[in-house]
Amino acid sequence: MEVDPGPAEESLLDNASHFKSILDWRRKPNQSTIISPEKALSTLSTGRYVRVAQARTPRARGDYELEQEWGEQYTRPSILVPVRRKAALLPDDWGHKMTVCIAACVRSEQKIVTVTDLMLSTDYTSVETSAIKIQPISSTGRWISMFSGSPSIDALVLKDVWGALTGSDETAEQMIAAFERAFREQLKRKIEGELLSPYGIDRETFLREGKAYFGDEEFARLLYQINTMTLSTSFLVAGFDPQGTPRIFTISDPGVFEYHDRLGFHAIGSGYVRALGALYSTYDADLSTPDLIYRVCEAKFVAESAPGVGKKTFVVVVKPDGKHEAIFPEGVEEIRRVYEAEGKPPVSSAARAAIASNLGALAWKIGPKGVVKS
Repeated sequence: MEVDPGPAEESLLDNASHFKSILDWRRKPNQSTIISPEKALSTLSTGRYVRVAQARTPRARGDYELEQEWGEQYTRPSILVPVRRKAALLPDDWGHKMTVCIAACVRSEQKIVTVTDLMLSTDYTSVETSAIKIQPISSTGRWISMFSGSPSIDALVLKDVWGALTGSDETAEQMIAAFERAFREQLKRKIEGELLSPYGIDRETFLREGKAYFGDEEFARLLYQINTMTLSTSFLVAGFDPQGTPRIFTISDPGVFEYHDRLGFHAIGSGYVRALGALYSTYDADLSTPDLIYRVCEAKFVAESAPGVGKKTFVVVVKPDGKHEAIFPEGVEEIRRVYEAEGKPPVSSAARAAIASNLGALAWKIGPKGVVKS
């Protein structure tokens, strides 16, 4: 319970035996409720404004009754206490959208192996789909993007990124700058659309003139909402710069990037901790491509124990010349059967054979504004 009572209210709030009852401040009159002191304390954690008052006389068994004429039962005026909501956690509350996306470099062979699940989630449900969360983000095919979060945000950000990269050399710095601008522009649109559109102003006008227009209290409230608004979507981007150097970086709220080149691998989504834990013990930049595919698939299988990570798995291998190879979900199931039968170490001949038989060229149909069809 987070309150800042004055001295007169401290004894009232500190001792459950002093509670007369808890009442939603918008409750209708002429209702009667009986609750215990313990129930009163737990009710304070439900997250609404509540009315707290001291009993004139305790009832039997330590219970307290809310009379129909409740105002007459108090020895002192009631007070309104704001408390923090402790509702059930939703997927957004977990801090990472429900999925897993992984990228890892094969430095010895100049390739990047990427793996995603096919799970799409809302705040209330998750569904296995055939939707692919990975696609090229340049006409050369040297760069590829995966996302964790909203498919609509992914589409809007990538549309802006494609536009920004037209005619560029597609260096890592240009790629990062394009993602940062696109991400922050979508966050700005969300702020203006959800918070400021009722007032007919944009973010810059609000920051410049808002305090004079709204007053200190309302301005502070809106500013807090602006500062805490997020897209709840992250991007894992991997590819090759013009010199053929493999690069991996992430973009997340509020539109900031992090490099992961030195480590050589990274993951996003609700399964990222388990995936990274598996790769920390098995990754080697000098692994062969089939062996790294197996290790990254293994990390994906381990991540499936996390909430919201789907079982279907899609593998894409990116080369410096922009050509891609893929293993589709049906082929990954052969790798899974080997993994379940043989376990982690070492990579067996059966695993390599399953990878070799299912890894094939992947041709994306790319238009002037992005991927049209794969």
